[in-house]
Amino acid sequence: MGNIAWGVPIDADGEFAGSFLGLLHPYALLMGVTTVALFAMHGAIYLVLKTEGELQARVRAVGSTR
Repeated sequence: MGNIAWGVPIDADGEFAGSFLGLLHPYALLMGVTTVALFAMHGAIYLVLKTEGELQARVRAVGSTR
C-alpha cells in the first residue's frame, strides 16, 4: 500500500521498471509496520470481545497499555 501511495516506477510499456530494493524506502516500510500493528490490534480487540473467563483475562493483560 505504501508503494502505491508513493508511486511505483513503470516504463512506457506499463511494466515495472525498478528493483526490489527500490521498493524498500522508509514510507513503504512505515506503512507496512503500521498495517501489521493495526491488524494485531484488531485481532486483540476481537479476542477480548469473543472470549470470556481466564482466556479473556490473559488477552486483556497482554493487550493492555496500562
